[in-house]
Amino acid sequence: MKKLILLLSIVFLFSCEQTQKGALEGSWLRKGTINYKEGRPLDTIEFKGVFFEVYTKGSYSLLMNEIKIDSVTGEDVDKGISEAGFYTIDKNKLKKKVYYGTGWLGDGIGEWSGPDKDYLEVEFEVDYEKNHLSKLMPLDSLGNGFAEYYTRVD
Repeated sequence: MKKLILLLSIVFLFSCEQTQKGALEGSWLRKGTINYKEGRPLDTIEFKGVFFEVYTKGSYSLLMNEIKIDSVTGEDVDKGISEAGFYTIDKNKLKKKVYYGTGWLGDGIGEWSGPDKDYLEVEFEVDYEKNHLSKLMPLDSLGNGFAEYYTRVD
């Protein structure tokens, strides 16, 4: 009987951990960028524009329009993009398969995916809980790069 209770407790513990990982599902709004230097977070910059991601069971979509003002004309020159595809998450690794994109991303999917795929694969190291998400882009050989951070909006 004690072995059965121990076994059920272990199964329950692991099922609770998987349930928490489902917390990625929902709507997220990008708030900023965390810059890394030599593998350490250096500073945080507010994101200007709209960067909205929605995760459901295995699929996701993204709408992005960053504000980039031309210094001469004063106009916003960023046309924005959208993307959609499928994702998997394993521990702290988020892997996306981007099947659809608009603007420069639509062209890039065909160009960067290779001749044997009709999607683009990207991977991020993620940290998330119920109300926050950060996605670390692969850092360069010196440990420089950035992470995006989000808050939940649903």
